[in-house]
Amino acid sequence: MSPRRRYRHAGGAGVGPDPNPPKRRLYAAMNNPQSKRHLPVAAFAGLVLVTSQAQAGVDLSIEPSADAVHAGEILMVDITASGLDDDDLAGFNLVLNFDPNVLEFQSYTLGAELTDPVFGQEDLSDTGGVATGTLGLGEVSWLIDFSAQPDAFVLASASFAPLASGTSLLTLSDVELSDDLGGILQLGTLGDARVSVPVPGNLLLLPIGLGLFGLQRMRRR
Repeated sequence: MSPRRRYRHAGGAGVGPDPNPPKRRLYAAMNNPQSKRHLPVAAFAGLVLVTSQAQAGVDLSIEPSADAVHAGEILMVDITASGLDDDDLAGFNLVLNFDPNVLEFQSYTLGAELTDPVFGQEDLSDTGGVATGTLGLGEVSWLIDFSAQPDAFVLASASFAPLASGTSLLTLSDVELSDDLGGILQLGTLGDARVSVPVPGNLLLLPIGLGLFGLQRMRRR
């Protein structure tokens, strides 16, 4: 049985079949004698609306816990899906890319929104490429009812430790999204992020210390 679909209208959001779907409203407008003289305008507006909805897609963003991570700290990175107003996300596959010379992968967790309370989740993640800076994250949900799914939620999170000073660009690639019927969901925008690992403070003071030491030796001579 297919899950109930969510709909939105001027008075708020609801669950279940839309009592006035767009096609029914457009049909009523077209058969209203008072509005027939505005038919070309209404048809054009409906075409623009359908086109804009079809081009929307699901947006993915990368949200690091901080812009900079220091020695001894752990960086958390969330991958969030948004724009699910009219779609139900039931599965995903993606690759999180990072600089392995700057960040060292620690662990990952999958979000709770796709987890069935009885059957859990089908984890498709792959950590085999973390040494070269690629972390595969994926999941297929065993849920039957997606009516309570929010319009935006965290797909997965990964943790990293600083390895060396520098800046790592975080990007997404090889993204595949599917709905509750196994259909492919259109991808919208892909976000990225930058995280820096500053030079430790004691190393910044090292040149100063060496300079003072050299100055003292010169004075002694």
